[in-house]
Amino acid sequence: GVELINQGVKLRETMKSLSFVAFISAIETMIAFEYKDMKVEKCRTCGQDQFKVRSKFRDYLFEYATSNPDAKKVINDLYSLRSKIAHTGMLLYGDGKIEWWTNGEGDKHFNMHLQSMMASKLSLINWILKRGEKEQTLNKQ
Repeated sequence: GVELINQGVKLRETMKSLSFVAFISAIETMIAFEYKDMKVEKCRTCGQDQFKVRSKFRDYLFEYATSNPDAKKVINDLYSLRSKIAHTGMLLYGDGKIEWWTNGEGDKHFNMHLQSMMASKLSLINWILKRGEKEQTLNKQ
């Protein structure tokens, strides 16, 4: 997760879309570690594994980045934008010839890019702090 955050910061000015995906991937890496012992459920209809990635993403950020219930829409929007970039090749404004400030959509992308960076850093820091608290509590018992 730390290296992906570092790459996101390095790419922030030159490759905004890749930077955004790096920040979200950093969070996903932390989620994979957080839920590594969780048993994967199977779909009752088709039998395929159900990873519930979006809900884990949301739960993780509510645990480690925010307790504000109004953040749910922002978190969902971040994950949706990540999916559009990763699965359809969409680019954030500013990665092509269009600049950030050309329209409201560019402003939205700019803000979401900042939010992804802040969420990845904040959730990592809080995860480390909470893990340390949990370990101290276990050591005292």
